[in-house]
Amino acid sequence: MWLLRISSILLLSLFISQCGSIQNTELGNIKLPLINSKPKVSIAENFNKVPLKCIAILPVEISSSANINISDEIDTQKLLRNTIYAHTAPYQYQDVELAKVDYFFKDKNLDILAKETNCNNFISGKILAFTQSDYKIYSNIVISLELELININLDEPLWNSQHTVNTHGGNIPLSPIGLAFGLADAAKNLEDQQYVRIVDEVVRAMILTLPDSDKNITAVGWLELDEVDKNIYKNVSADIGVVPQDFNETKFRAILVSENYSKDIKSYAYNKLIEQHPNDIVLLNQYNEHLYANKSYTEAYQNTAAMIINGTTNASTYLMRGQLSLKLNNLKEAENSFIKASALNNDNATALNALAYVYMQQENLAKAEAAYLMALKVEPFNAYTNLNLASILSNSNRITESVNYYQIAAKSYYLQGKIHKFIHIRNKIQLLQKQGHEVRLAIEYLNNFELNNQE
Repeated sequence: MWLLRISSILLLSLFISQCGSIQNTELGNIKLPLINSKPKVSIAENFNKVPLKCIAILPVEISSSANINISDEIDTQKLLRNTIYAHTAPYQYQDVELAKVDYFFKDKNLDILAKETNCNNFISGKILAFTQSDYKIYSNIVISLELELININLDEPLWNSQHTVNTHGGNIPLSPIGLAFGLADAAKNLEDQQYVRIVDEVVRAMILTLPDSDKNITAVGWLELDEVDKNIYKNVSADIGVVPQDFNETKFRAILVSENYSKDIKSYAYNKLIEQHPNDIVLLNQYNEHLYANKSYTEAYQNTAAMIINGTTNASTYLMRGQLSLKLNNLKEAENSFIKASALNNDNATALNALAYVYMQQENLAKAEAAYLMALKVEPFNAYTNLNLASILSNSNRITESVNYYQIAAKSYYLQGKIHKFIHIRNKIQLLQKQGHEVRLAIEYLNNFELNNQE
């Protein structure tokens, strides 16, 4: 038995020696190598001539010839797309929420998507292979991926990268960005965590070959009200039991809070309850939040309009209407809604942040600055508020003021575990240094902060 095991290890070592450079990785009591390879990359000669203020991440596709044999439960396309989104987050490009991309990309029309998101640049991904082979002493996982950055006005991609990672039994550590983004938390078990880790590894290496912008953009992404759906498993209908046909308030309210019912069943329960309680503002707002979460933006928008006509509204109603208006690119309606939400609740920092964001989209930076300062009176250490305010000040060449807000934002994000945001902000300050501004002390401060807070 021991002779067989030694022979297997010798054969494994011989096989690996033919494959490329290696590093040793502990697996149990056996040291196994992890193949190191660099992504293939091509960058267009005119890359720096194309204005890249934003990048949207398209749904990942599977090549028609792809070999995939990993767990049937895992949504590999969603896992890869979330990982791409996480690793582009520290860059200086403005991102576009994945949910908004999905909503306007239903017909797979890039022209419509570009118009509705005001973004002409897209990263597309294609899975070429994702396989697992089980041997007597280890399990081998291979992933091969291709990424492209395209601009709808150009015939050729601005950037292309292809990469293959092969674990050869090695245990790949999750990168700080993948860890901060909560990728590992989405996995149910150790085996699925390995899938997450290898995807993180291949995407990280590829995105590192993507050139960053040399400009500090003003607006960052949406208000962080919309968290990325980190569920990496395929959606399976979870409806259980019998849905009551006659009105049963207790059972219908139980359906609303249960994880065992689909979107449609919950919508049915909401409608039955609303028939009995048509003026219940809390219930009506919850239904709209349910529709919003499931991308039924038009229906939710119509519901908020009816609530306003009927006078059954509160601050949450107008906040939701503002969010929906932003999704549907109605900035003026969004502005009016967020103003009303703020007026109904003076301590609502979210509404003030939302209002400031609208002003940024309208390029009214003076009003945006005023709204962010009002929000900071409510939540002085809100990372999002400090980051956006810093960006406004930086673009107004008020560098000293901006760096102070950048530091507050960076520390707040770090303490929340959002390391990718911390890196994003430090990159902004380093870019200011490259532009000739004296920000050395701020960079040293953040480096020391990170060092002192590492576990």
